[in-house]
Amino acid sequence: REITYLEPRSTIETDADLIRAELVQLAFLKAEQFPPKMKEVFMLIFREGLSIPEVAKKMAVSVNTVKTHRALALKSLRQLLAKHSFSILHFFFF
Repeated sequence: REITYLEPRSTIETDADLIRAELVQLAFLKAEQFPPKMKEVFMLIFREGLSIPEVAKKMAVSVNTVKTHRALALKSLRQLLAKHSFSILHFFFF
């Protein structure tokens, strides 16, 4: 499977930058599988940079609803990372 980079490869200066770009890409790929509202919250916060109150207002939901969706999204990403951490480390370092 081909990996699409967030930045042109020429702008990635270090291995850490490469790893960070790959992990961000993995997070956004996983977000595509989230339920619609959770995906929308995730994208508004982490792609568009909106605050929790701004997302709540934009989506016409409570701040607590946004916090819940964000927490569930981050939990899902932590589980994904834990599940694949050995593979990721092996890919980059061996």
